[in-house]
Amino acid sequence: MGKIIAGFDSALFKREIIESPGKKFEAFMAAAMTIEDENEFRKVFFQAMKDIFEKHGTKRLKDIYKGYHFCFQEKDGATPMMGELLEVVAEKILRIDLYCGYYDLPEISIFGDSAGQVIKRSTFIEKYQHAFHHVCAWKYSMNYGLEFKFKLDNFEGHSTPAWENLTSQGTKPRMCYPKGAMPKNPQQNHLTKNCI
Repeated sequence: MGKIIAGFDSALFKREIIESPGKKFEAFMAAAMTIEDENEFRKVFFQAMKDIFEKHGTKRLKDIYKGYHFCFQEKDGATPMMGELLEVVAEKILRIDLYCGYYDLPEISIFGDSAGQVIKRSTFIEKYQHAFHHVCAWKYSMNYGLEFKFKLDNFEGHSTPAWENLTSQGTKPRMCYPKGAMPKNPQQNHLTKNCI
C-alpha cells in the first residue's frame, strides 16, 4: 500500500438566471477525492466500468468517463450508470471534499503579489478559473496536512499565493496533464476525472 493520494479537479459552473434573462450565475467548483491505494482503486474502477456497460448493453467508447460523457452518450441511462459506478468505487474512497468560489461583486480586490489591484469580476473568473483546484489543494493541506500525494488535473492559469505556499512547504503535486504535454488519451486520469 502506498501513500494516501488526493486528486483535484475543477470547473467553472455556469447557469442562466431564470428571473434575470441575460444574466448568468458563475462559480468556481472543485472536488478532491482521497484514496488509500491507487492500484486497488484502478482495478475496482476499471472492472466496474466494464461490468456496468455490459449490464446496460451499451458500448464503452473511452476508458474514463466524466459525468458529461455519461450524459452525452447514455442520455436517460446516465444517472443509474453513474450511481452504480459510485456504489462500487465508494468503498475505495476515503473522502470527497467539495469546494466552491462564488463572487457576487462587480469588481474583485486582489491580494498577495498583486495587492492593490482591482479587476472586473469577469476578468478575475477568466484569469483564475483553471487555477482554482490548486487553491483547493492548498486549503486541503491546511485542513488535513501534507502527508498526501497530490494529483491535480489540467494545471494552467495564473499562479496564486496558495500555490506558492503549497509548493514551498516541500509538497510536490503531480500535474497529471499540464498544458502542452497532453498524452495521446487525455481522459486516462481515473482519479481526477471522478471528482467532477
